Amino acid sequence: MVMLWWWDGPGSIRTPATAWKSARLVVERDDPGVLDAVEWNDLVRVGVASEPGRLDAWWRGVAEAYSSSTNVFQVCSTYGEVAFDAVLATGPLSVCVLQRSRMGEVRDGVRRRVAFDPDLEVAVTDGAAWDVLRRVLPPLKVMRADPKTTAWRDIRPVKLDEQAHAEVAAYAREHPDVPLRQVLHRIWLPAEVKQVLSSEAMTVWVQTVTVGERVGVGMECFLASGEQLFRVGRGRPPSWQQVQPGDLGAAFRWAVTGGAGMIERFQKGVV
Repeated sequence: MVMLWWWDGPGSIRTPATAWKSARLVVERDDPGVLDAVEWNDLVRVGVASEPGRLDAWWRGVAEAYSSSTNVFQVCSTYGEVAFDAVLATGPLSVCVLQRSRMGEVRDGVRRRVAFDPDLEVAVTDGAAWDVLRRVLPPLKVMRADPKTTAWRDIRPVKLDEQAHAEVAAYAREHPDVPLRQVLHRIWLPAEVKQVLSSEAMTVWVQTVTVGERVGVGMECFLASGEQLFRVGRGRPPSWQQVQPGDLGAAFRWAVTGGAGMIERFQKGVV
């Protein structure tokens, strides 16, 4: 059964992952024959198709918008034992497809997803793409705050020196089953660094802008610890910036705008 509800404007529908995959295949191949009778009956049963061989008009429009987007964000968020993996395809109609999973097993020092929700959540908006991104972020006010760029004077740098970084990395490699929070208690580190490294929530996105054979890629990562928000810097050793609530949303808004500008430059052959 398909359930429909509303949240801050964008429509959201839960549907089986297999149904979404089939709908995209029909749209991308432009051929109803890519599905057999059983698959079409499954789509009719969950409301993605109006009849065998014909996708529901709403679902066709959503799949077409998703597949034709040239400014796409792959977003991964974690909060406690829950992971939120989403693909957000931006455009006149922005489509965000989310799958939830549970984190558990630690292997080679990395936590793995051990259980997946069989349903996807598909959210759509013809307004700001931020409206559908916000719903797949960890449920913390500091991460979901309305977009607002942090003033330079309010940014606080947090750095981890080379020696401390090496000690943390070495201990984590030697004790892959020890949670990071316990590792941090066994190694001396500045208090603000421990706060960053023991963050309860994380969001990272990889943005891909594609026009023909031209591709542009960008990435951002944010961590939250209590009421503190940190933006991850690039390079080694790791560095962070403590920023104000709203900075995540502002960074995403700039990324969407910058991606649209890059698409225009690609089309003109400027880049």
